[in-house]
Amino acid sequence: DDDDATAAGRPWPAFPRRLVNKVLSTILDEVIEYDEANGGVFSVPVPKEDFPEYYEQIEKPMDYGTMRKKLQNGEYRSAQS
Repeated sequence: DDDDATAAGRPWPAFPRRLVNKVLSTILDEVIEYDEANGGVFSVPVPKEDFPEYYEQIEKPMDYGTMRKKLQNGEYRSAQS
């Protein structure tokens, strides 16, 4: 693609449901590895006691560690989840 906007406009690739966990797990492992090599701030939930205002602004907080647990529990049914 010529630019990011063009790439962002493309539809998500469709994966057979039996491959969703494998594909997402591979991607998530790489993202977590990169994050942890750079401080790991996105691999754990934001501490509510340290940043209560975050939870006032963000209705459904998410971090890579929580995503990994959800993936292991089979909570993602597609790559778009």
